[in-house]
Amino acid sequence: MVLYAPQPVVSYVTEQSDHPQHDNFCALLRSLIFHKYFNTRMAWTIVTTRSEDDAFDMFEALNTTGEPLTAFETLKPKIIEAESLEHYQGSASHKDVQRIEVYLDAFKKADDRQRATSELLIPMALAETGDRLQKNLSDQRRYLRDYFDGLPSLDDKRGVVGSLANLTDFVRTGWQSVEDEPALEAFGKFDQEAGFCFQSLRQLKHVIAIAPLSRFYDQYRRSDDATRAQRRQDLITAIKATTAFSMLWRGGHGGTENIDGVYRAVMREGASDQGIPPLARQTDKQQGVVSVNNYRRLLWSRFLKSFSDKDAWIKAASRVPIYDHSAVVTKFLLIVASDDAAADPLDPVLLVRGTKGLAPTIRTDAWDSASHYSVEHIAPQSSKANGWKEGLYDDPGTINRIGNLILLPGEPNSYIGKRPWDHKKLIYKYLCAETAAEAGTIAGTFGSAGLTLGLNGEKILTGTGYLPMCKGISKCTEEWDVDIVDRRSNRLAELAYERVIDWLKV
Repeated sequence: MVLYAPQPVVSYVTEQSDHPQHDNFCALLRSLIFHKYFNTRMAWTIVTTRSEDDAFDMFEALNTTGEPLTAFETLKPKIIEAESLEHYQGSASHKDVQRIEVYLDAFKKADDRQRATSELLIPMALAETGDRLQKNLSDQRRYLRDYFDGLPSLDDKRGVVGSLANLTDFVRTGWQSVEDEPALEAFGKFDQEAGFCFQSLRQLKHVIAIAPLSRFYDQYRRSDDATRAQRRQDLITAIKATTAFSMLWRGGHGGTENIDGVYRAVMREGASDQGIPPLARQTDKQQGVVSVNNYRRLLWSRFLKSFSDKDAWIKAASRVPIYDHSAVVTKFLLIVASDDAAADPLDPVLLVRGTKGLAPTIRTDAWDSASHYSVEHIAPQSSKANGWKEGLYDDPGTINRIGNLILLPGEPNSYIGKRPWDHKKLIYKYLCAETAAEAGTIAGTFGSAGLTLGLNGEKILTGTGYLPMCKGISKCTEEWDVDIVDRRSNRLAELAYERVIDWLKV
């Protein structure tokens, strides 16, 4: 039922009104909506329809000046009916409904509330039944009604409402949090590595990941003292596996390459040939199982179908103009490749993995606003820039491959811009100087090289601080060319793969 103010209250009954339970539901729904939208006496118009779907569609057509109920608001009477009106207050379902409404009621505009509801129900359907729910309001109402009515027991219905409440907490305190280091409800903050991964997925807006991760979060919220530590670790492991799969998948393919389809298959189908059930709670074929080992096996086996081994991924990723596809994936790969990295003594323009703790880059705050790094093109994107070899622009993709990219804070990135290679190299040297004396010596060579900073440039560079990522490039003794981009692309891809693959493979 959809009711709108300020028009007269409109209700409906179906032709199946001889069913007592159905009549009770209709009466309950009318009373709830009357309480929600009206506090004065108004006339009722009774419209008889063949089904609830017809009724909802009719009211949407007739009442165009008000606010339709969200799909969750039409589910709420069914939840109350399941508990019974007499026992609803204080029941498990009542408490879970309140948790959901805390989030949805924060959206004051009708369109925002509808959107927020939809963004909960789409991953809910994938997590519960493996279904791909559409954004259409009628489809969402129908799905909730049919699924909830089909549940065999009150405990099953309570379980679904509880899972939706947990998913809501996951979205509210994690996925949609405005904090740079979100703390999940009843979980707290992640460690640096898991926090980095979670922030990576949020930055990528990888919403398909909400459904599988919510299953592990739901298990954590339902855990007891004996299992809580393991369930916590399972969620962390699932976040890292999801991040590794998604970033390596996109890094190797360039585009998304049906990545959503992979996750839907994990949720709905599992892998019968490996004896792995789906991750969704209950599909139309079988009962699902929440197992982080199974989850990793499913993602890993699908990854191997595209990239048979490490060399296959490196070969693909080193050739992909990744910046053309995603600045977030580019940033992720550069960060993980640079973690505890040092200059290669055999080829200083390249990196090698150093000792643990040398220069850690995999941190939650790598994505926050205070230390935000943006992608800098070493050879500029514009082929008209002066001081660069023409061969760099023969293939339009070369400039956007990972070997031609580095991370810099926003201001120095903009300042360096399209400068010639010899000027950029000097600035890179300045930015990775380890002492003030070294920085001063480098700055003293700017004039003879024809590099004039100006007051603004001097302020930007002196205020930037030490950037270890610049060290390898600053040691380059050659003209920047395609060969260097090739070598560097291969090495960065190798380092990125080696750093994160253990999060995924089994």
